[in-house]
Amino acid sequence: MPSAVLRATCRLDSLGERTLADLVERRRTFTARSIDRLIKVARTVADLLGHDDIDAGCLLEAAAFRDVDPAADLVSQLA
Repeated sequence: MPSAVLRATCRLDSLGERTLADLVERRRTFTARSIDRLIKVARTVADLLGHDDIDAGCLLEAAAFRDVDPAADLVSQLA
């Protein structure tokens, strides 16, 4: 699914957009492809909860499922 279609079908609320920006800024290990995957997982979480839009909680839960390299987190904390 192209990013344009993904963003059109997997809408984020305003807080969700800010949360996504914060996650990307904080971790600095997200690529464009990994952001798309994160949004897809968050869409699944939102569907399971019965939400029409992806909210901040869905994004945070999806991010918790992501297996992150501990060294990458350490580098972002030092920066």
